[in-house]
Amino acid sequence: MILTTAGSLIPHDPALREWVYNALDAAVTAEVAGVLLSRISTDPDVERTYRFERALQAPAMAMQLRGFRVDDIARQRLIRDLTREAAPLHRRCDGIAVATGCEKFRWGKGLAPSTQQLQKVIYGAMKVPYYRADTGEVSLGKEILEKIRKKHAVARELCDVVLLLRDMQEQVKTSQATLEPDGKMRYQVSVGQQETGRWSCTKSVWRTGTNMHGITHRLRSAFVPEPGMVIINADLEQAESRCVAYLARDEAYIEAHERGNVHVEAARLAWPEVKWTGDEKHDKALAKATAAWWVPQPPVEPGKEAAVSLYRLAKVLQHGNNYGQTYRGVARRMGLSDRDGARVSDAYFARYPGIRRWHGEIKAELLATGMIVTPFGRPRQFFGRHWEWDTIKEAIAHVPQSLTSDILKTVLHRIWSEWDPGRVEVLMEAHDAVVMQARPEWVEENIDALKTMFRVEVPIHGQVMVIPAEVQIGPRSWGELVSVAEWRTQ
Repeated sequence: MILTTAGSLIPHDPALREWVYNALDAAVTAEVAGVLLSRISTDPDVERTYRFERALQAPAMAMQLRGFRVDDIARQRLIRDLTREAAPLHRRCDGIAVATGCEKFRWGKGLAPSTQQLQKVIYGAMKVPYYRADTGEVSLGKEILEKIRKKHAVARELCDVVLLLRDMQEQVKTSQATLEPDGKMRYQVSVGQQETGRWSCTKSVWRTGTNMHGITHRLRSAFVPEPGMVIINADLEQAESRCVAYLARDEAYIEAHERGNVHVEAARLAWPEVKWTGDEKHDKALAKATAAWWVPQPPVEPGKEAAVSLYRLAKVLQHGNNYGQTYRGVARRMGLSDRDGARVSDAYFARYPGIRRWHGEIKAELLATGMIVTPFGRPRQFFGRHWEWDTIKEAIAHVPQSLTSDILKTVLHRIWSEWDPGRVEVLMEAHDAVVMQARPEWVEENIDALKTMFRVEVPIHGQVMVIPAEVQIGPRSWGELVSVAEWRTQ
């Protein structure tokens, strides 16, 4: 059969039609591949990146097929706990609605109120001006709720509670993802899909499982090793911020990373009124246990981290300032006023001035060439308007995110090619961590070799950056990790 563009020669027979469509897909794909491969071979950086991505397909497939075992009892317990914790927040929402002259919210299966009900209270009874999404529709999405809570005191408490309920609702939704018959959570990763080199994660090809990158620390307790094995969580320590320190050539920021936990130092900078001791271990525990007093949240359980802790917000402060957000944007993400947002950002840049200089260098390179090449040799052409700050911010964030991803994927490929599946089974990657399982005796004998696997030397501006890895063991679950030393004493 000869096909033309006339459109009248598509066969009516269903089986033959499928053959035609498949043939067209294969032919077009082959034609595109031929053109792209010829171009790839002319640029060493592009060719190296392409070969690297191809090599990662095998470990990605191995992890997807293997899956991650789930303790269903623990999973159901988490769902019950989240539902129970939502009850007092529901009562607060109802009280606010009634106080404005509205009826109580109608609580269905979801933990958060419906957008329609929320609009009646916020835009109706509270008289807050309409806010619209990028589509032009009236909305109450996360970013809009954060804007409203900041600008309209009348709606602040309701916005805070609803944001918390939505977070809990998302955790429940993730917990309820469908398991495979063997009790495992499977997923699908797309290698090379994102510009940074990061993998995206979705449900499996069988429509089971979930985005494993969305598993919160609390939900990790439901993920367990196979019988007779333990979880190994190897995490690149403070990876992206360390990349920023070396890229920015900011010696104070580099020293802060080499000295210890830079998130603790950021918390001390932002909130000097807290009674810090100067001892990193104590101050880390204090930052995690101290709830941000300006954000409504559940009481802190003894020995647990607050839902919105100073430690968590110190990370937000670093991330926002490192990646070119305005002080207003940083303030909004931290729940602070503009004045307090400016104060904490000014303190941060006064301590680490090289970061802003690096932002200027990225901007200049983008305006001059429209392309950024990472120290790992991964090039990226930016097609947005190079003079607009949104494009500049994207370029700023690209380098440390891409660099961290490529370092981790290098380690992942080493582990998979040298050890998996005979001695170690890789379960997943989590942007800056590799999660594995192995028999305890193997871990005992090979823990030093595992740490050596994570040593990747990256030359940056005449210095060599090595991101250390923190290796933790989970004898019972992914959520109950302890140091190797603690595990050995158990």
